[in-house]
Amino acid sequence: MLKKTKVFSNGGGRSGAFIALDANLELLKKTGQIDVFEYGKTLINSRPHLIDSVEQYQFIYDALAEAVLCNLEPIAMWQLKERSSMYKSKKDRLVMEAQDARENKLLLMLTPTLRIGDCAGGHRLENRGKNRDVMVVPPDHARPYLQTLHGESKDYTYINAVEVDGFLRKSEFIVTEWPKVTTLHSFWTLVYDHACHTVINLSNQGNPRHYPTLLHNKGIQSYGPFNIEILCYQEYPSMTSHMIKMSKKTYMISEIVANGANQQQLEAEIRICCVIQVKMWPIENKVPLSTSGLIDIIKMARSWKKRAPDRPETKPTIVMSHNGVSRCGIFVAANVCIDQMDIDHEVDVFHAVKMIRINRPQLIDMKDEYKYLYDLMLHWYMTNSKYRVFDERKDEQPNESRSGNTSKKSSFRVNRAIPEANHIL
Repeated sequence: MLKKTKVFSNGGGRSGAFIALDANLELLKKTGQIDVFEYGKTLINSRPHLIDSVEQYQFIYDALAEAVLCNLEPIAMWQLKERSSMYKSKKDRLVMEAQDARENKLLLMLTPTLRIGDCAGGHRLENRGKNRDVMVVPPDHARPYLQTLHGESKDYTYINAVEVDGFLRKSEFIVTEWPKVTTLHSFWTLVYDHACHTVINLSNQGNPRHYPTLLHNKGIQSYGPFNIEILCYQEYPSMTSHMIKMSKKTYMISEIVANGANQQQLEAEIRICCVIQVKMWPIENKVPLSTSGLIDIIKMARSWKKRAPDRPETKPTIVMSHNGVSRCGIFVAANVCIDQMDIDHEVDVFHAVKMIRINRPQLIDMKDEYKYLYDLMLHWYMTNSKYRVFDERKDEQPNESRSGNTSKKSSFRVNRAIPEANHIL
């Protein structure tokens, strides 16, 4: 999914690795072989230090090995229907199940393992109680740090959340768990500090003792250092939607000195956020009760993202579930696939899942969620009229070009319509 060529410092190092990778991939396409050593010599003779460390040389081999192992190409969108139809006959179904098993094995092998040292922040004594599962904590390099002082913890910067890349930009999503009673204020600090325009809650509320109510339904209420006002509340068959205004309580130093406890509050910068809560996905269910309902939620979120204030395309979307793992991967990977469908007119479920698991390896259950993701993409494709033009292109292609072995490919992509959310600004 690499889209842009990078230029680094003095033109050496990473640029040399990039050029060597590109050249060897082209050689692999034409001859089925690679020659890293000879091409590396050519680069260094052209310009010293284009490959200037053993680590970079090893990285080239690792990247090429992964390219050979994952020789799974995107599929055209209309091929989602062909893939789905293969489950009708026993023979084709066995082929697809074998292909899914191979992809799952590759994903498990290629998913990085996070060590305790990588996730030091989440394992600190003062932060252990903030995690629902001590085995699911964010790596320090990819966790969103909180800035607003809140609560009584020694480390107010920590919340169990992780940044996940999208198809269009880095850190497009923040994946987190349903906050505990003791971390509810940290959750709203995350929303405010990172200017999140949308919160997607993919779990129905369970026992309130374990899963506290996130939000009230009307009026203004305080959550730690923030005042939250409900601007609009709507109910749909598959979801509820709160449009909220957040403001941070601040105090003038001069007023604190003069008045002591009788401080005069000032309102800092205001944030507008849409909080979408599912209604058709009980905690005990692996997949939603209604795929159409999940499609509506995706459309609602994407519709609001286009019209939200303050350059929403540069701000992250928060995706949460009861444990910060289940369901979140489906929503994030689906959005990656949808963006790929809209831009490249093809689908690659395998690489979407591989990408989103880099910072949170537990995303996407290989048994249920991975297969459901293909079904979701097909549903999206079949219910969105703008993709019908690609059905016509399929009919124009010669039969032999469409008779290739679908089992050699991996894919994703689909579209459909949702309530237009007219109550949103």
